[in-house]
Amino acid sequence: MKRKEHIELDRAYLGYTNEDIHEFIDSAVKWLGGGHRIVHHSSAILDFAENLWGKEGRKIALFHFLVDAKVLDGKKFLKMTI
Repeated sequence: MKRKEHIELDRAYLGYTNEDIHEFIDSAVKWLGGGHRIVHHSSAILDFAENLWGKEGRKIALFHFLVDAKVLDGKKFLKMTI
């Protein structure tokens, strides 16, 4: 899912967003492609997000992970809410 879609989904589902969190989580895409999830989609990143951006940051990061892992169908949810 593209960053813009993650941000739209955050706003629709959580009521807030933080673009910096999505940028950080996906920053390894440039050199790892889809494999970036091994590096930046982990419980350590959830802790990092919470330490830096508070509980809202942790929720945004977790939501990002769940959408990327296809646990939640972000595109379907966006269609239902927009």
